[in-house]
Amino acid sequence: MTASLTEHEDTVNCLTFSDDGRYLACGDDSGVVLVCETQDPSQFDRYHFTDSVTSLLWIPGTKSLHAGLANCEVHYLSLEDERAYRMDFRPVGYEEMSPALQELNQINCLAFDPVHSWIAIGVGVTTIVISIRDFTKNKYTELCAITPSSTNNRQFAQPSKALAAEREYGALESEILPRSGV
Repeated sequence: MTASLTEHEDTVNCLTFSDDGRYLACGDDSGVVLVCETQDPSQFDRYHFTDSVTSLLWIPGTKSLHAGLANCEVHYLSLEDERAYRMDFRPVGYEEMSPALQELNQINCLAFDPVHSWIAIGVGVTTIVISIRDFTKNKYTELCAITPSSTNNRQFAQPSKALAAEREYGALESEILPRSGV
């Protein structure tokens, strides 16, 4: 073991290394993000947010970090110049939802496309794609939102294209487990 980080006081939900391996960022349920240097873990920065940190994303080639929160916010942090921005991706009617429904609509994951400078944001059952090409000017462009047409009547059927392992597992499952109509 190289080091043990004991600074979190709540459950750690996500971790990510910077692409150069110099930093490790980790976020927890209390809304704390710690960013430490991997060569000296005792050196760290602490950021406090208003809700649980559910996902983290380093932008490759930069000292920029995005933090996704349970309340549908994505925060941008720059370790170089201490800039910080907030983006809100709450679905329509979020404030009127029950706490259980709000929990289903949190930021679940973040992904970066370095070719186009796009970030994909998983919010509940929706994927939102934004361009951050001009993000240094504190703006972004939403390119698209991918939302299932109906989430109430989802059918869990075999995909039209399945990998060999998926086809094999599906066949094995049907031989072993009796199916009750879904």
